[in-house]
Amino acid sequence: MPQNARQRNAAQAREIRAVDLRVLGRSYEAIADELGYYDASGAKKAVDRALVRRAAEQQDDRAMLRQRELDLIDHCIRGLAAGIHSGVPRAIEVALKASERRARLLGLDEPVRADVRVTDELTAQVMQLADELAEQADQAAAERDT
Repeated sequence: MPQNARQRNAAQAREIRAVDLRVLGRSYEAIADELGYYDASGAKKAVDRALVRRAAEQQDDRAMLRQRELDLIDHCIRGLAAGIHSGVPRAIEVALKASERRARLLGLDEPVRADVRVTDELTAQVMQLADELAEQADQAAAERDT
């Protein structure tokens, strides 16, 4: 392995260790002392680099898994083709479900919108209930104290 690759791997391993120490609750200054960074700022930068790299790796993993799922859906639909063309209801139903799954994976569906309205009347009712609960709590506390 070339020296640069070894150095890069060693640096990345040290950055991962910095993340592990941070997760354990260590301060950046303590991480810098333990791992040989110049100061807390160097340790923080190392943790940040490792987290950015980890996020990119996870993004790559998600893309690979999404593609595998899409390939599986394609395979299933190809297997149903004869039934679909012959008008077999179950084949058509399964193909439609597979197509719906594909659309969700690709983000083709419109997001579901919720129309939520809070009225003054509703707010007043909530406030009244909160006041009643507070009053009951105060009464219960007073009874315990006597």
